[in-house]
Amino acid sequence: MAELNLAPMLNALRAHPEEFEMSHGWLRHMKSDHRFQIATSGRLQIHADCNCHLLEVNRSQAEEFRVAFSSWQVMYWQPHLDAIAEKKQAAEIERMAPEINRTFAAHFTVQSFLQRFIAKIAYRIGVIDHAEAELQGVETQRRREVTPQRERETV
Repeated sequence: MAELNLAPMLNALRAHPEEFEMSHGWLRHMKSDHRFQIATSGRLQIHADCNCHLLEVNRSQAEEFRVAFSSWQVMYWQPHLDAIAEKKQAAEIERMAPEINRTFAAHFTVQSFLQRFIAKIAYRIGVIDHAEAELQGVETQRRREVTPQRERETV
């Protein structure tokens, strides 16, 4: 029976890893839209819009694919996903920076008696939350519970 020669795909996977991606559990070559997956039976499955998927892959090349695919995941795909996550995290931190700076500044601002009194009332009636109340200098129940414990730890 005629077999599909995977050598060109394997060479591309090694030489140009950026041309491949994972899509719904399949390794996808973006230019050709050929998709590869190892079935639970261990057989290499190929999906393609052309007739490439009609030929079987011999066992030795299927094994070579498994090794190349594992290497691609470790050397290219996971670092690629990590870089994307780092960019998203950096963008989120950048978006949050003004609020973080306002909160940071509030930690060092002395509130007047009237401001603390208004904040305490707002906290008690539920207009502001615990974190905001503490930023305003309000001593909350939570702070009172933690303070004696801290004092005991330092003794």
